[in-house]
Amino acid sequence: MTFLHRILPRLAAFAVIAVAATAPVQAGPDEKNAKKFEAAASDKSQTAAPKVDRVTFGEWELECFDPKVNGLQCQIVQKLVSKDTEQLVLVVSVAHEPNSNKNLLQMALPLNFMLKPGVEIAIGEAKTVVQVDRCSAQGCFVEGVAGDDLVDAMAKGSKADVKFLANAEKRLVIPFSLSGFTKAYSAMKSRNAG
Repeated sequence: MTFLHRILPRLAAFAVIAVAATAPVQAGPDEKNAKKFEAAASDKSQTAAPKVDRVTFGEWELECFDPKVNGLQCQIVQKLVSKDTEQLVLVVSVAHEPNSNKNLLQMALPLNFMLKPGVEIAIGEAKTVVQVDRCSAQGCFVEGVAGDDLVDAMAKGSKADVKFLANAEKRLVIPFSLSGFTKAYSAMKSRNAG
Protein backbone atom coordinates (compact mmCIF):
# COMPACT_ATOMS: atom_id res chain seq x y z
CA MET A 1 0.00 0.00 0.00
CA THR A 2 1.48 3.35 -1.02
CA PHE A 3 0.88 6.58 0.83
CA LEU A 4 1.75 9.90 -0.67
CA HIS A 5 3.94 10.94 2.19
CA ARG A 6 4.91 9.76 5.58
CA ILE A 7 3.07 11.82 8.10
CA LEU A 8 5.06 14.90 8.75
CA PRO A 9 6.84 16.38 11.69
CA ARG A 10 7.28 14.77 15.03
CA LEU A 11 4.09 14.53 17.05
CA ALA A 12 4.37 15.62 20.64
CA ALA A 13 4.73 13.00 23.35
CA PHE A 14 2.51 12.17 26.32
CA ALA A 15 2.41 15.69 27.75
CA VAL A 16 0.62 16.87 24.63
CA ILE A 17 -1.83 13.97 24.77
CA ALA A 18 -2.79 15.06 28.27
CA VAL A 19 -3.25 18.61 27.00
CA ALA A 20 -5.28 17.39 24.05
CA ALA A 21 -7.76 15.79 26.40
CA THR A 22 -8.39 19.03 28.29
CA ALA A 23 -7.51 21.90 25.96
CA PRO A 24 -9.26 22.94 22.77
CA VAL A 25 -7.68 21.77 19.56
CA GLN A 26 -7.70 23.89 16.46
CA ALA A 27 -7.75 22.63 12.93
CA GLY A 28 -5.38 23.91 10.31
CA PRO A 29 -1.77 23.72 9.30
CA ASP A 30 1.01 23.95 11.86
CA GLU A 31 2.05 27.38 10.62
CA LYS A 32 5.32 27.68 12.50
CA ASN A 33 6.57 24.29 11.27
CA ALA A 34 5.27 25.04 7.78
CA LYS A 35 7.22 28.33 7.64
CA LYS A 36 10.39 26.62 8.89
CA PHE A 37 9.90 23.83 6.34
CA GLU A 38 9.31 26.31 3.49
CA ALA A 39 12.40 28.31 4.47
CA ALA A 40 14.53 25.15 4.57
CA ALA A 41 13.08 23.96 1.28
CA SER A 42 13.83 27.25 -0.46
CA ASP A 43 17.50 26.84 0.44
CA LYS A 44 17.66 23.55 -1.49
CA SER A 45 17.45 23.07 -5.21
CA GLN A 46 14.04 22.88 -6.87
CA THR A 47 14.64 19.24 -7.83
CA ALA A 48 15.12 18.11 -4.21
CA ALA A 49 11.38 17.59 -3.64
CA PRO A 50 8.40 17.16 -5.93
CA LYS A 51 6.10 20.10 -6.43
CA VAL A 52 2.96 20.00 -4.27
CA ASP A 53 -0.21 21.87 -5.19
CA ARG A 54 -2.54 22.64 -2.28
CA VAL A 55 -6.18 23.75 -2.20
CA THR A 56 -8.20 24.24 1.00
CA PHE A 57 -11.79 23.03 1.41
CA GLY A 58 -13.09 24.03 4.85
CA GLU A 59 -10.79 22.32 7.35
CA TRP A 60 -9.36 19.88 4.76
CA GLU A 61 -6.46 20.44 2.41
CA LEU A 62 -6.18 18.76 -0.99
CA GLU A 63 -2.51 17.98 -1.70
CA CYS A 64 -1.54 16.91 -5.20
CA PHE A 65 1.89 15.50 -6.00
CA ASP A 66 3.67 14.32 -9.13
CA PRO A 67 2.20 10.84 -9.77
CA LYS A 68 5.50 9.67 -11.28
CA VAL A 69 7.09 10.10 -7.84
CA ASN A 70 4.33 8.89 -5.52
CA GLY A 71 2.06 6.57 -7.50
CA LEU A 72 -1.09 8.35 -6.37
CA GLN A 73 -1.58 11.92 -7.36
CA CYS A 74 -3.68 13.50 -4.59
CA GLN A 75 -4.75 13.05 -0.99
CA ILE A 76 -6.75 15.11 1.48
CA VAL A 77 -5.29 15.98 4.86
CA GLN A 78 -6.29 17.63 8.11
CA LYS A 79 -3.72 18.56 10.75
CA LEU A 80 -4.71 19.46 14.29
CA VAL A 81 -2.58 21.68 16.47
CA SER A 82 -3.01 22.25 20.21
CA LYS A 83 -3.90 25.89 20.90
CA ASP A 84 -1.97 25.79 24.17
CA THR A 85 1.29 24.20 23.05
CA GLU A 86 1.15 24.81 19.29
CA GLN A 87 2.18 21.16 18.89
CA LEU A 88 0.79 18.90 16.19
CA VAL A 89 -1.48 16.33 17.91
CA LEU A 90 -3.28 14.57 15.05
CA VAL A 91 -2.93 14.18 11.29
CA VAL A 92 -5.64 12.46 9.22
CA SER A 93 -5.05 11.67 5.55
CA VAL A 94 -7.39 10.01 3.02
CA ALA A 95 -6.45 9.02 -0.54
CA HIS A 96 -8.59 7.26 -3.14
CA GLU A 97 -6.82 4.61 -5.23
CA PRO A 98 -8.78 4.43 -8.51
CA ASN A 99 -7.43 1.07 -9.76
CA SER A 100 -8.65 -0.83 -6.69
CA ASN A 101 -11.46 1.65 -5.92
CA LYS A 102 -10.26 1.75 -2.30
CA ASN A 103 -9.88 4.61 0.13
CA LEU A 104 -6.58 4.60 1.98
CA LEU A 105 -6.53 6.06 5.49
CA GLN A 106 -3.49 7.20 7.39
CA MET A 107 -3.56 8.76 10.86
CA ALA A 108 -0.71 9.94 13.05
CA LEU A 109 -1.27 10.09 16.80
CA PRO A 110 0.97 11.11 19.69
CA LEU A 111 2.98 8.53 21.62
CA ASN A 112 2.25 6.93 25.01
CA PHE A 113 -1.20 5.42 24.89
CA MET A 114 -2.54 1.87 25.14
CA LEU A 115 -2.33 0.23 21.72
CA LYS A 116 -4.19 -3.02 22.33
CA PRO A 117 -7.79 -1.76 22.48
CA GLY A 118 -7.23 0.15 19.24
CA VAL A 119 -8.28 3.64 18.23
CA GLU A 120 -11.96 4.44 17.82
CA ILE A 121 -13.20 6.89 15.19
CA ALA A 122 -16.70 8.04 16.16
CA ILE A 123 -18.93 10.09 13.87
CA GLY A 124 -22.36 10.46 15.42
CA GLU A 125 -23.65 6.93 15.97
CA ALA A 126 -21.15 5.41 13.51
CA LYS A 127 -18.07 3.93 15.18
CA THR A 128 -15.04 2.23 13.66
CA VAL A 129 -12.14 0.73 15.63
CA VAL A 130 -8.77 0.67 13.88
CA GLN A 131 -5.50 -0.82 15.05
CA VAL A 132 -2.19 1.00 15.27
CA ASP A 133 0.25 -0.40 12.71
CA ARG A 134 3.47 1.00 14.09
CA CYS A 135 5.01 3.63 16.33
CA SER A 136 8.22 5.56 15.79
CA ALA A 137 9.88 8.51 17.47
CA GLN A 138 7.47 10.72 15.52
CA GLY A 139 4.23 9.15 16.79
CA CYS A 140 1.95 6.16 16.28
CA PHE A 141 0.42 5.40 12.90
CA VAL A 142 -2.78 3.85 11.63
CA GLU A 143 -2.46 2.86 7.97
CA GLY A 144 -4.97 0.90 5.98
CA VAL A 145 -8.14 0.83 3.93
CA ALA A 146 -11.06 2.99 5.05
CA GLY A 147 -14.34 1.19 4.45
CA ASP A 148 -17.13 2.85 2.48
CA ASP A 149 -19.16 3.13 5.69
CA LEU A 150 -16.44 5.28 7.32
CA VAL A 151 -16.05 7.52 4.26
CA ASP A 152 -19.86 7.88 3.97
CA ALA A 153 -20.08 8.84 7.65
CA MET A 154 -17.31 11.40 7.17
CA ALA A 155 -19.16 12.86 4.17
CA LYS A 156 -22.43 13.16 6.12
CA GLY A 157 -21.05 14.24 9.50
CA SER A 158 -19.92 17.58 10.85
CA LYS A 159 -17.27 16.31 13.27
CA ALA A 160 -15.47 13.14 14.27
CA ASP A 161 -13.83 12.05 17.51
CA VAL A 162 -10.67 9.98 17.72
CA LYS A 163 -10.76 8.08 21.04
CA PHE A 164 -8.05 6.04 22.72
CA LEU A 165 -6.88 5.03 26.20
CA ALA A 166 -4.02 6.83 27.93
CA ASN A 167 -4.22 4.17 30.64
CA ALA A 168 -6.79 1.70 31.98
CA GLU A 169 -8.80 4.52 33.58
CA LYS A 170 -8.35 7.54 31.32
CA ARG A 171 -9.87 7.84 27.85
CA LEU A 172 -8.66 10.65 25.59
CA VAL A 173 -10.66 12.26 22.79
CA ILE A 174 -9.31 14.37 19.95
CA PRO A 175 -12.12 15.90 17.87
CA PHE A 176 -11.60 16.88 14.25
CA SER A 177 -13.85 18.75 11.84
CA LEU A 178 -15.48 17.24 8.77
CA SER A 179 -16.22 20.69 7.32
CA GLY A 180 -15.16 20.63 3.68
CA PHE A 181 -14.51 16.87 3.63
CA THR A 182 -17.10 16.09 0.92
CA LYS A 183 -15.82 18.75 -1.50
CA ALA A 184 -12.17 17.90 -0.81
CA TYR A 185 -12.84 14.16 -1.23
CA SER A 186 -14.71 14.71 -4.50
CA ALA A 187 -11.92 16.92 -5.89
CA MET A 188 -9.26 14.40 -4.83
CA LYS A 189 -11.13 11.45 -6.31
CA SER A 190 -11.60 13.31 -9.59
CA ARG A 191 -7.90 14.29 -9.79
CA ASN A 192 -6.74 10.75 -8.99
CA ALA A 193 -9.03 9.28 -11.68
CA GLY A 194 -7.63 11.60 -14.35
